Amino acid sequence: MLGKTIEKATKQTLQDALFQILTIIGMHDTSFYPKTDKLKIAPGGYTDKVAWGTPFNKLAHILGDSAGNGGLFSTVSDIITYTQLLLNKGKMPIYFRVFQEDTVNKFLNVTKYRYANTRALGWETVPAKDCPCGSKFSPSPDSFGMSDPPSGSFVWSDKKKNITIVLLANGAFPGGRTNDPAPFQAAISDAIMTALGH
Repeated sequence: MLGKTIEKATKQTLQDALFQILTIIGMHDTSFYPKTDKLKIAPGGYTDKVAWGTPFNKLAHILGDSAGNGGLFSTVSDIITYTQLLLNKGKMPIYFRVFQEDTVNKFLNVTKYRYANTRALGWETVPAKDCPCGSKFSPSPDSFGMSDPPSGSFVWSDKKKNITIVLLANGAFPGGRTNDPAPFQAAISDAIMTALGH
């Protein structure tokens, strides 16, 4: 759905449109089809073989391993670059504007529905319970992030404190995850925030 919407709006594939943005902001290690040595990429799981550089996600497989919900591989430094762009309201430090501030607000503010919701457009804001960001991040709407329960990876950013924590993990490999990673993510997050004086 996202890929088709982007193709219609930009006359480009999702990969090509994304590549332009990634190049502009310097995210050189982020792509749908990583070409780096497979031993530098954490295995995501099993399909018919070990999944290196392909998403462990059925919908993404159906869409050719590049979808809005899966298939994009990155590094901690690239993710921090992107979240810093959002914390700077769409502007790269010292350089230029990539997104309008109104666009960033649409990305990060809670989407209003008829039911209780803590989701923003592609991001989670601080949920009422079991939050992977722990207790030291600013409450919504001043922080945002996301968690991938199958792998245990998470990223969380605080607008007021200008802090981002990124954890990349592969808890779904070699077997499926059997416990909820949120308490462990929260403990790691709180420990880092305490070390930073918060």
